[in-house]
Amino acid sequence: MGVFPVDKLTEGMVLASDVKDSFGRTLINKGQELQTRHIEVLRAYNIVEINISGSEAADHLNEDTEIDHETFAAAEQQLQDAFSKTDLSWDVMKQIHRSAVIHRCKKRAEAAGRYDS
Repeated sequence: MGVFPVDKLTEGMVLASDVKDSFGRTLINKGQELQTRHIEVLRAYNIVEINISGSEAADHLNEDTEIDHETFAAAEQQLQDAFSKTDLSWDVMKQIHRSAVIHRCKKRAEAAGRYDS
C-alpha cells in the first residue's frame, strides 16, 4: 500500500482504502479496481492522492522519491512549526505538506551529494 498521486493513476490499480470527499462521503470503495470513470471522479472532486494496493504503489514511491523513512520523518519534524496551524485533513494541504517534506529531503540529499535532481 502507498500514497499515489491522482495524475499518475492508471486503469487496473486497486484502492487500498475508501476515497472520501471533503464531507466524508465515500466516493469509491476500498478494493475497487480503477477505471477511467473513477479517475475522472477523483479529478472532479479535486482529490490529489489516494492509497493504492500492491507493488505498483511501492514501485512509484521508490522511483519518485528515493527517500528512506528516517529521513522523511526527520524532515516532517523540521517542518512541524511551519505547518502547526494547518489543517492537514484537507487534501490540498496534505499534498502541500507532503511536497514540502519531500523537497526538504531532496535538498538535504543534494547537499550531501546523494541525490541528482
